[in-house]
Amino acid sequence: MSSAYTDPSSLANTTSDRARSALFAPFRDLGLLVVDEEHDDSYKQDEGVPYSARDLAVVLGRRHGAAVVLATATPSLESWHNATAGRYALLELPRRATKRAVPTVELIDMTQLAWPEGTPRPLLADPVVTALQQTFARGGKAIVLYNRRGYATQVQCTSCGSCWECPNCGISMTLHKRIERMSCHYCGLSLRYTPACPVCHAESQEELGKGTEQVEEGLKALFPDIPMARMDADTTSGRGAHERILTAFREGRTQLLVGTQIVAKGHDFPDVHTAVVVSADRGFRIPDFRAAERTFALLVQVAGRAGRGDVAGRVLVQTWKPDHYVLQHLDDVRAFLHTESRLRGTLAYPPFSRLCLVRVDGVDRKAVERAAGEMARALRQSGREYPRTAVLGPAAAALPRLVGRWRFQIVLRGQHVKAFRDWIEAELPGLGKWAKKGIRVSWDVDPRHLM
Repeated sequence: MSSAYTDPSSLANTTSDRARSALFAPFRDLGLLVVDEEHDDSYKQDEGVPYSARDLAVVLGRRHGAAVVLATATPSLESWHNATAGRYALLELPRRATKRAVPTVELIDMTQLAWPEGTPRPLLADPVVTALQQTFARGGKAIVLYNRRGYATQVQCTSCGSCWECPNCGISMTLHKRIERMSCHYCGLSLRYTPACPVCHAESQEELGKGTEQVEEGLKALFPDIPMARMDADTTSGRGAHERILTAFREGRTQLLVGTQIVAKGHDFPDVHTAVVVSADRGFRIPDFRAAERTFALLVQVAGRAGRGDVAGRVLVQTWKPDHYVLQHLDDVRAFLHTESRLRGTLAYPPFSRLCLVRVDGVDRKAVERAAGEMARALRQSGREYPRTAVLGPAAAALPRLVGRWRFQIVLRGQHVKAFRDWIEAELPGLGKWAKKGIRVSWDVDPRHLM
């Protein structure tokens, strides 16, 4: 089931077992719920009424007396904590169903990479190029992950220093070279790209940062005789495009698949010998407490695409921080979970606390900041009766302006949702005055990110 399709005959066009809306069907005699890839952020709805389909499945299972299976190779910290605390049963599959060995993960230290002075840094280190050449020579396939779409993530004028910036979000726009458009990946604004700087009109613009489009271009230069396809939100937006790309790869009409995290999502290709991560570090540099967990899950998932057939798989991960614990534990999920749990516990972050994110936004920055400040003071006053609770902030969001609205946020931290509910109910009568001023307030219990 999916809210994208109102015609029952169209249900075949979506992956029904992954649609969050399936949980709202009128079940009778429900005996089993399976939440596949339970760690995936897509189970959380952020817009409208926020809810977690994974957590809702657990509640639904309890009400129906049904078994609930949370399946994943990389458990979320919350599910792992529930399992180790005895609230969930922990069932482990230490080997692949085919009993084949998991692929070897090789970290490529980019700080040791040498290239001629005055020339751009190569896309792939020599060991990676060699591994891909060997893969193609024996008729194998490869998957290359680069988790950012577009051609260049920023275009800057070298004459006046200005960048193409989204007027709605204040964020650098991404160049999509094939269609000659500059796009904001947050509000969707798209502008025609011109070689001349839109500010000083000099034709001296520099393309900075890579996207999958540029990575594909570099791979074609390295392997001109290898048929390849790119898989990201740009190439899969058309009807049936997603399945066409996968079918061509499965049937051998393409030998190399490059793309964003879509390429790591549970595909089973027995002749993929090699998986490459072009840049592993971007994920854990994001200012969010779940950044390491997300990056670890993505890297393990893409590694799992290799070596599913008769040939042992290889996974090559390019990094500037080979000693980072995310990378050091790629072959040991338990070790990562223990390390991440220890860090979360030190900071009292979930799963050792519950969070409620209060978002305050509007078009007038000063008014939004003032509203957030007043709200934080009121929340601190009403929360005094609850021990082990805290009101953090207000502070500007990591992305301070989106779609023309300034964003401030307050984080409530405690042990029980009841405290959040009481706080929210105490504040509801006062929200009307802010709404009259065009200020919007939203609440998200157990947020998946704090961006």
